[in-house]
Amino acid sequence: MSIYSKQKKTFGQSMAELFNVDYDESTEIQKFELTQEIVKYLFDYRDGNLYWKVVAPATRIVKVGDIAGWNNPKGYRHVLIFGKDYSLHSVVFLWHHGYKPEFVDHIDNDRSNNKIENLRECTHHQNCLNRGIRPDSVTGVKCVKLTKYGTFLVRVTNPKTKVREQLGTYKTIEEAKAVAEYYIKKYHGEFANIG
Repeated sequence: MSIYSKQKKTFGQSMAELFNVDYDESTEIQKFELTQEIVKYLFDYRDGNLYWKVVAPATRIVKVGDIAGWNNPKGYRHVLIFGKDYSLHSVVFLWHHGYKPEFVDHIDNDRSNNKIENLRECTHHQNCLNRGIRPDSVTGVKCVKLTKYGTFLVRVTNPKTKVREQLGTYKTIEEAKAVAEYYIKKYHGEFANIG
């Protein structure tokens, strides 16, 4: 399907007319606010992927039916829409729900799993709560730090106060891990991630 008219309009002009949006030649199509209508016009959704339904006439790389986007170095899939870079998981969320929240969380922490049932709206703080174990963790247990005395300190963020509470020091990693897991589940609820 092509929306390129016989009058040799630019892709931006064609899209502006199609979606009744002001068009400014100097900025081309970057003035578009991405909406569910536009996303559903451009893409099909299947199993966590978006597939192009429409492509710009000058585009020789992308074809109708191709999987949209690329993986960035951090493992997130991105897609270029009207010259602007979007994270694919936020576009998938918009495709299904009709709005783009400030933050979208991958429930299973798999950055490449963009199935709609794996995505949920969240705050920045909730997104941080759902992180796994830090790669520089000495103990290998989330929220447990090895002290200079050889004991294990448990610190868990309380989402109500947004303060990291110290929940005691323990002689063994097993004790500290049990306490950390209990409070992570208690405080973080559906965003709890014990690693």
